[in-house]
Amino acid sequence: MAIRAKTERPIGVYTVTLYFALAGCLESIHMYREWEHPLSLNPFATQSFWQLVVHNAVYFVGAYLLWHCTSLGRLAALIYGYLMLPVYIVVLIDPVENATPLLLLISIFHILALLPALAYLQPTRRKKLFRVSVWELIFS
Repeated sequence: MAIRAKTERPIGVYTVTLYFALAGCLESIHMYREWEHPLSLNPFATQSFWQLVVHNAVYFVGAYLLWHCTSLGRLAALIYGYLMLPVYIVVLIDPVENATPLLLLISIFHILALLPALAYLQPTRRKKLFRVSVWELIFS
């Protein structure tokens, strides 16, 4: 039986991984609270228990990639952050008419957590936020 060497990760990797785990749980709670009908066990239903499971799994895959494959996880987290940060800023600034207080609180959580996470995930040679090339991350 092979013994795996224990690698110590920087505190930022722990923090960003925790962010992905919390974000998945919070998003699933928000989806469940928005639904007016009870959960269905049918995998093809629109408000299915399996839809919540898959939604959580997407976030947990991001956390897993960041935890075990740090360079690939960094790339996935940066792409996710760059795509989702503007979405949550728009939701907070100009909420839709059916926005709930829970959605606004989740938006605040994402904005406050994504800004330091994106700053941490930047390559060391580029410290300015939003100044990184995906090409550089893949081939560095």
